[in-house]
Amino acid sequence: MIGNRVQNISNATAVVKASNSCTTTLSASDVKKAETQKRDFSTVSNIARQLGESAVRAEARERNLTRTELGAQASRVLEVLTGAEYQAAKEAHNSEVPNTQDPELLQRAVSATDYLTRKLAGDLSAKSPFPGLSHDELVLIAYDEKGPYTVNERRAAWGEAQKIEFSWRERTVSQAFLEYPSAQKMPTFYANVLAHYQGLPAIEKAQYPEDYESRLKVRIEEESGRKVEDRQYNLFEILAGLNLPSKPGNDDKGCVTKDEKTSVDKPAIKAELEPANPNIIRSANGRV
Repeated sequence: MIGNRVQNISNATAVVKASNSCTTTLSASDVKKAETQKRDFSTVSNIARQLGESAVRAEARERNLTRTELGAQASRVLEVLTGAEYQAAKEAHNSEVPNTQDPELLQRAVSATDYLTRKLAGDLSAKSPFPGLSHDELVLIAYDEKGPYTVNERRAAWGEAQKIEFSWRERTVSQAFLEYPSAQKMPTFYANVLAHYQGLPAIEKAQYPEDYESRLKVRIEEESGRKVEDRQYNLFEILAGLNLPSKPGNDDKGCVTKDEKTSVDKPAIKAELEPANPNIIRSANGRV
C-alpha cells in the first residue's frame, strides 16, 4: 500500500513515501507540472468524449436524412449561428451556460463568448476556445444542435472551420495561377478541388449542387485531354463561373475578419469552389 504525504509546505516540496521506506522528492516545479498535466488530461478527455458523442449524432443524422434534407438542416443551423436569428437572441447567447458542473466546460463557454466579442472588436489576439481542432472536428461541434455546446461555442467553432477553409482556398487558387501559365490548362487545380470536396463532412457536401462532383470530373477530363494548340483561354476566363460567396450585409454576421482577407475574394474568380448555400463561407470582409 502506498501512502502519500506532503512535507515542507513552505517551499512547496511534495514527498511520496512507499511502504518500503523508499522516498521520492518532487520539486515545486514538478508538482506544478503534474497539476498542469492533470488539467490538460481533463480537457482532452472532455473534448474527446464530446466529439465522440457528436460524431455518433452526425452519423445518425446522415443516415436518416436525404441530401436535400441535410442541406435544408444546414441552412437552418447557419441561420441560428450567423443570421438574423442569432442577432435577435445575441444577449441570451452571450449569457448561456452549459448544463454541467464541470468547471473546465463552464469556463470554455465563457471563453467562447469572450472570443467572439474580441474578434468582433478586431482583436487579433483573441484565442479560440477550440485550439488545435481539425476542420472536421469543428464542423461536428458547429452543427451539433443536440450536443452539450452553447450557441456561442458552436458559432466560434463554425468561424474557425471557415478560417481553415479560406486558407485552403487561398493556397489552391494561388497554385492555379502558377499552374496555368506553364501548361495553359489546370487539371491539377480541378483535381485538388474535387479531392477537397470529397473529403468534406456530409452536411457540408449537402450545401453544394448535387451535380458538383460530376461537373468537376468532366472539367478534369476536359483539361487533361485538351491540346495546348486548342483555343486558349486566359486564367480568369477559365475560372469564370466559380461563384465565390457573396458578402454579408452586416459585418457582425461574418466569421472572418478583414485582416484575414484572401486572394480568392476577387470578382473575376467565381467558383467551382462555392456551395449552393452561400452561408457556408462568409466574405473575407465579414467579421465574427
